[in-house]
Amino acid sequence: MPASVCGIILFFSALAGLVVLVFPGLRAPSLLGSALMAVAGISWGVYTLRGRGAANPLADTAANFLWAVAFAVPLVLVGFGNMHVTPRGAMLAILSGALAS
Repeated sequence: MPASVCGIILFFSALAGLVVLVFPGLRAPSLLGSALMAVAGISWGVYTLRGRGAANPLADTAANFLWAVAFAVPLVLVGFGNMHVTPRGAMLAILSGALAS
């Protein structure tokens, strides 16, 4: 299957997932949460498109994840008192990161 067809299928799958999440009557995230999910998806798409010409994409992505950790750790430490982590939420976050990355 051509890459463009796969991309279109993935785009509409993601869009359908977003629609299901924000569908009235379901336990949907807040409007802010939905907007942040959309921004995250668009950002990941831009990151992917910009990295197409990388000489060593795996090394570049690993380095970018290390930079992200360097920025995230101080934010987590500052907001640690306000965090509420459930086992289910932690499991979903780990699965999302492992499968989507």
